[in-house]
Amino acid sequence: MKPLNIIKLTLVFISLAFSALNAQDANVQQALEACKNITPQQRQMAKAAGYDIDSLCSSAKGMTQSVDVARPQVVIPRGKVDTRADNALQRTITEGADIRVNSATGLVTEDKSRLGVNDDLRDSKVLTQFGYDLFDGAPTTFAPATEIPVMNDYIIGPGDNVEILLFGKENNQYNLTVNREGVIQFPELGPINVAGLTFIEMKQLLNQRVEKQMIGVQASITMGTLRSIRIFVLGEVNRPGSYVVSSLSTMTNALFVSGGIRKIGSLRNIQLKRRGEIVNTLDLYDLLLKGDTRNDARLLPGDVLFIPPVGTTIGIAGEVKRPAIYELSDESSLQDALALTGGYLPTAYPQLSRLERIDPRGIRTLLDVDMTSIDGQSKKIFNGDRLEIFSVLERVEDIVTLEGHVYRPGGYSFESGMRLTS
Repeated sequence: MKPLNIIKLTLVFISLAFSALNAQDANVQQALEACKNITPQQRQMAKAAGYDIDSLCSSAKGMTQSVDVARPQVVIPRGKVDTRADNALQRTITEGADIRVNSATGLVTEDKSRLGVNDDLRDSKVLTQFGYDLFDGAPTTFAPATEIPVMNDYIIGPGDNVEILLFGKENNQYNLTVNREGVIQFPELGPINVAGLTFIEMKQLLNQRVEKQMIGVQASITMGTLRSIRIFVLGEVNRPGSYVVSSLSTMTNALFVSGGIRKIGSLRNIQLKRRGEIVNTLDLYDLLLKGDTRNDARLLPGDVLFIPPVGTTIGIAGEVKRPAIYELSDESSLQDALALTGGYLPTAYPQLSRLERIDPRGIRTLLDVDMTSIDGQSKKIFNGDRLEIFSVLERVEDIVTLEGHVYRPGGYSFESGMRLTS
């Protein structure tokens, strides 16, 4: 082998080695590409020159894995899971037996040979349950932002850090941790019990102590690193269990940690339990439809977030703004349920609507409903009902169509007494 070729080969593999050992994404990828393009002859030449190709390429591959671990995705698409139980409600409402009217006898019959979408009763799109797509992503980690300002009603507890800056006659800075007894050891003032106080109450207490015992000194008090708390998320969630979260976490934060609510779980009756008692109930429809987060309570250590099974549901299809399957809470009439959809589309014809339900005998039946009348609007809802709002006819009335060799062919408004020359 020529000395020049040996030198070139040596430079190639030295560059490959440094690329693999430096944690730079571009260099690592280049090293992997170089490994793929090595020929058997080059491999033999490198071995004769004293270089281990396999070891260098393994190092490059290991670096790519370490880079991926160092930069994890916060949310990844949820993998394939068994959703047969979760989709049972959706199938019940959207895939009932095909109901047809026999034109000869006028009797309603069921065609059990096909359980697809009813051509007469159902829209071409299958209804989905409203709100559950909020949890479509699966979080791989839960690291709440530490830059969020601490609210005045934040409860101080063991593990919290309090940062105190003294200025004036004396200048000092302290970073004090609340110990297990709920006490901070203030060097100038001694032990002070702060556990159970709100952030604003603790600030007032410490300012009073500094003003009283350290004349000519003022204090600036902020929160440093906050403690973590352990909570339980149970019931109809994707990953029930015990979780360690930030002390600033709320009920919705805990839902995202657990992977979200299953489709057989309730969005409208999320219960926060503390020592066995329900202390708060969250209705996610308030958040989804109104942007209201007033009931999104902050969690305390040992809290239990419980998701019961879904309650009464109704499917609303056709000419509405948000056709979907909705869970009901306080809604008891068809008009109440329609309010959840955002209202009618301009093409809706609510005078002729159709309600499909399962009667007490377990038989599917149809009811014609005039949603512009008080009787239709106040009609009571049964669990599993499906309301179809039909559209206006495609036909256009009171027009005259002009076609042929004219400048402006098309439809024109018809008026009484109109002549051909008009």
